Amino acid sequence: MTETVRRAFADLSIGQVHYASCGDAGAPAVLLHQTPRSWLEYRAVLPLLGRRWRAIAIDTPGFGDSAPLPGPASIEGRAAVAAELLETLAIPHAHVVGHHTGGVIALHLAAAFAPRVASLVLSSTPFVDEALRHSQRAV
Repeated sequence: MTETVRRAFADLSIGQVHYASCGDAGAPAVLLHQTPRSWLEYRAVLPLLGRRWRAIAIDTPGFGDSAPLPGPASIEGRAAVAAELLETLAIPHAHVVGHHTGGVIALHLAAAFAPRVASLVLSSTPFVDEALRHSQRAV
């Protein structure tokens, strides 16, 4: 059985946010890519996850086809947009997967929006505390 990857946009407070999804039956699993990539980082794995999960790969703000954050880019802003997307898609909570920068975003999402995060899966996630993020706004 081959799962079809569907692409869509959500109209959020920052503008349009692009995401790709696969599967409808299982629990939601949100995939956050590393900077400066896009949802395409998960293109091959989406159909595999879609067999069991409702897999959603987000283009984080400013990457892929998603609108950028207004003002300086930040981990906090990207996490807030992920939470807003979950709200817009009527997903009360999801398993969150983050790779590298996506892992940093996932950690902040779990800390700032705890009820939205059922679990975390982190890959190659660096330790980037608030002081370092503010000193290096490009993160």
